[in-house]
Amino acid sequence: ARLFGYTRYEAVDGVRVGAWEFHRSRLLTAVLPWAQLFDTVLMSVPKVWVPMVLGRRLVIERHAIDVLADLMAALKDLDFVHHPVGRLLLRIVPPATSVVILDASEDEVRARRAELQRDPLLGWRLGAYRHIAATSGFPLVHSSGPIEDVHGDIQRALQT
Repeated sequence: ARLFGYTRYEAVDGVRVGAWEFHRSRLLTAVLPWAQLFDTVLMSVPKVWVPMVLGRRLVIERHAIDVLADLMAALKDLDFVHHPVGRLLLRIVPPATSVVILDASEDEVRARRAELQRDPLLGWRLGAYRHIAATSGFPLVHSSGPIEDVHGDIQRALQT
């Protein structure tokens, strides 16, 4: 992907910013999702499934849903959530797992971290999370307000 220019990096104010443009390659569009699925399964078994089987409670910030959102953005395909790989990535999330997706405006997200200020796929990624929430029934909590309000919204979302 790097060799043929489908992944590019640039330094912006000393921060390395990268972007996937896999939607421009038929080969990457066909192969990457399956490679990402395989990689996510390999990571999930020891770090998620085994601990859960052993009775541990986990709070996971980045997992299969994030891989799916990244793929949807890289492929510029919001309907990828319905692709076999998209459906399998969602099935990696263990049953009876509580999922909450946090949302904010693109401007707010860009202001939170330096590497996001120049991320050309940020709008696609935010759209992907919103689409995943809408199609999968996951609650979408807006994280723009005071932390106490966001915390309360998350608690309410987890109780339903």
